[in-house]
Amino acid sequence: MKPLKLDRILGLTSTSSNILDTANDLIAYAAGAVVVLYHQKRNKQIAYLYPPPTTTINTTNVNAVTGTINSNPINPVAPPLIVPITSNNEHPLTANTEEKKGITPASARAKPISCLAFSPDGNYLAVGEMGHQPRIFIWDVKERTIYREFKSHKFGVLSLSFSPNMRYLVSVGFQHDGYLYVWDWKKGVKLAGNKVTSRVNAISFSRDGSFFVTAGLRHVKFWYLDARGRIPKKGSTRETQVLDGRSALLGVLRDANFVDVACDQSITSSGYTYFVTDTGILCTFKEGRVIDKWVNLQVKNTFSIAVSSTYVICTCSEGIIRLFEPVTLKYMGILPKPHPLGIDISSITSPDMVRSTDDTNVYPDAVAIVYDSAAQRVTTVYSDRSLYIWDIHDLQKIGKYRSFIFHSDCVWGVEPCPNVEKEGSLIPLNSFATFSGDGTIRIWNLDHPLYPSSSSPLTPPQSSPRNTMSPSSSTMVGSQRRNIYSRELVKMIYVDNDAAEFAKQAKTFGKKKKKKKKKNYLKKNKKNKKNN
Repeated sequence: MKPLKLDRILGLTSTSSNILDTANDLIAYAAGAVVVLYHQKRNKQIAYLYPPPTTTINTTNVNAVTGTINSNPINPVAPPLIVPITSNNEHPLTANTEEKKGITPASARAKPISCLAFSPDGNYLAVGEMGHQPRIFIWDVKERTIYREFKSHKFGVLSLSFSPNMRYLVSVGFQHDGYLYVWDWKKGVKLAGNKVTSRVNAISFSRDGSFFVTAGLRHVKFWYLDARGRIPKKGSTRETQVLDGRSALLGVLRDANFVDVACDQSITSSGYTYFVTDTGILCTFKEGRVIDKWVNLQVKNTFSIAVSSTYVICTCSEGIIRLFEPVTLKYMGILPKPHPLGIDISSITSPDMVRSTDDTNVYPDAVAIVYDSAAQRVTTVYSDRSLYIWDIHDLQKIGKYRSFIFHSDCVWGVEPCPNVEKEGSLIPLNSFATFSGDGTIRIWNLDHPLYPSSSSPLTPPQSSPRNTMSPSSSTMVGSQRRNIYSRELVKMIYVDNDAAEFAKQAKTFGKKKKKKKKKNYLKKNKKNKKNN
């Protein structure tokens, strides 16, 4: 019996810019314990990076993971498999310890991914885990193998960042971990570190690598290297050095929660560092670690920021994404909003339907962003776990390059749909349905899109025949799949009005209001089941 191969993942768990990155036309995001590598030009998920369990892993081999995974030293981890399989069809790292049961102990299983970051050249991807005793992996993107594994944090890795000269990797732990480390990632050696008592939200390196910045709750700190971007030597080179940091002068923003940070990326670097607060303030700091200027974004909340030599891009509540000019913070424009919440988005089949939407519509918050300055595309994750790629070559004609709609809560189950070989059938052949804690039932079909998903909601899609043949059957795929947001989504059904209302009100990750509403909604459904 051949092992199953992972062919597609519908969904993501990236809820901040710490778990989203782009390089060389690839977009990396998390789906539980798996990293999805999506190629935006090919419009295809090309690889799934899944780390092995924590047992019997050899961290001294620079080229790859060793052990009993595979005897082939060139490709020890088969890239398309969600779980590597040995020649005996056994799980490689449990064949000895759990030979009879064939399972991996819970303490040894791969943990959910909490952060990731591409190297400046895009050839390597650093990935951090959540939970107790988390690991940091360095993946070789081309070979799809683990180049290095190391660990020192105790309670989750919050954020990762490579230095511009690719000499170092900086890791920051969650608040309960409370440590910052600088690694020689090629050797897997911890070079320097320090304790961070504040809650940190993000980290960013300066363009020349002479310093990096951490941002958090009442916290902005600059950590300095030497002029060559190297750690200053102190005492014995074998000991982990204490890295010195200097706090910024926050002034009127001393009580602010700085949720994201990005350093100036222009060639003629002005030394500016850009921050956003959760209350909607965009501000810049000079080299002297003092506030230079700030702008009120006129939104309820701000979540993330991306900076290039051309734009400063801020993601905010209600799907708002604003663009500003670097240094001056002059307002430049706004991106289109995504799909509205609480409606069947699979029924939106024309750009005209987007233009005619009601002003009372509620939109998901834009919670994560990365900007590809070479392709001039903005990748955004929204609070309902949808992903959009916006083309901003021309700010007067901003268009949607790609979009993907997924469940916004846990998926409880999946069922195949009955195949009805009849022309004009509402459901295409080989479709399946999923039901979720977000109060929706969604019908999917992965056979063949009616037209490419690169069509913009602001411009009509390319002309296509009314019916398209399914590649796995002789039955036509019906025209009901003309949906401008997701080529896989056939139908989206809210189980009742309360579910649609819940989707509008609980649209932000981690809010107490969301948990309370969800609890009441689930409680009501349980009562209805008992009455029935």
